[in-house]
Amino acid sequence: MANKRDYYEILGLKKSASDAEIKRAYRKLAHQYHPDKGGGDEAKFKEVNEAYQVLSDPKKRQAYDQFGHAGPFGAGQGAGAGGFDWSQYAGQGFQGFDFSDLSGFGDIFETFFGGGGATRQKERRGVDLEMVLTIDFKDSVYGTTKDLSINKYNVCDRCKGNGAEPGSGTKTCPTCKGRGTVEIAQRTILGSFVRRETCPDCLGSGKIPEKICSKCRGEGRVKSQERIKVKIPAGIQSGQSIRLAGQGEAAPKGGKSGDLYIRIIVNPSRDFIREGHNILNTVEISFPEAALGTIAEIPTVDGPVKLKIPAGTQSGKVFKIPGKGVGYSDSSHRGDHLVTVHVKTPEKLTKKQKELLEEFQKDEGKRGWF
Repeated sequence: MANKRDYYEILGLKKSASDAEIKRAYRKLAHQYHPDKGGGDEAKFKEVNEAYQVLSDPKKRQAYDQFGHAGPFGAGQGAGAGGFDWSQYAGQGFQGFDFSDLSGFGDIFETFFGGGGATRQKERRGVDLEMVLTIDFKDSVYGTTKDLSINKYNVCDRCKGNGAEPGSGTKTCPTCKGRGTVEIAQRTILGSFVRRETCPDCLGSGKIPEKICSKCRGEGRVKSQERIKVKIPAGIQSGQSIRLAGQGEAAPKGGKSGDLYIRIIVNPSRDFIREGHNILNTVEISFPEAALGTIAEIPTVDGPVKLKIPAGTQSGKVFKIPGKGVGYSDSSHRGDHLVTVHVKTPEKLTKKQKELLEEFQKDEGKRGWF
């Protein structure tokens, strides 16, 4: 994380920058580094986009201002080599973290403050999984459905997850003698304690199969390939995740399956820039077109659109094309397409063009136009 550039530095801003300043800086740099422009830089374009996605969101910005890239526990703690992804917890305090077991102290606290000696029935639950799915820019605008193939533990189709061979009965678990729990002695700095936990063999049921399933060997789950459909909502942003409840790995012996998280990466467009639910691009017109007015053909995600540019349009003027932006996931409504006009000043003039402009300058100079 040491080589990760500060988001404010990337946008050329101070930490006290307003929302409007952040937006202006993003637009300027996004246009400057857009890969489709001469002198564009795709790496810097992505860097600018990442910085804007965080700083333009009040919750993510608050978390970033407080913790930086490292996250609430510091770089490398619980986050692997890539550091802590704090953005998904922005605005949530520290919920989502399990403080129940801090090097054994959780058991001690439970003994003293949680009715010591109570059985800790841990829920049988499969592992949560995460996949990364890359989609096109237009898919993020309209939404789409993707077919995915995933290799994971699924419920055994022979024993239906209970670990027993079909037709066989059950017997008392010899490990816990049918109680469903086992006693575990633990020595701590405060003395010796005995606690009861769910039996690791019968997982709390007190029974085990007389004959284990021949397919899963009593585990209740098998590794297999599964195809799933994922609905990508309109308006999803790069870095967001979709949670599919119960689509993670199956738990052993009939427990609850984990969840599957699909992290979405949106490929940047070579033609458009996204800002919230609006789509931005630029159109270049000549000086005479700006002075006299013109009709420009503007590319949008829905195809080209004719835009009337009135006479006297100044460079930097922004025009809005309603309803041609990014869709909202909860409705058919869409954002707008914003077009910034750039007036191109000719670098070389013919003799006649120069004479005409000089004459024009003489006529207008008295009124302070130049």
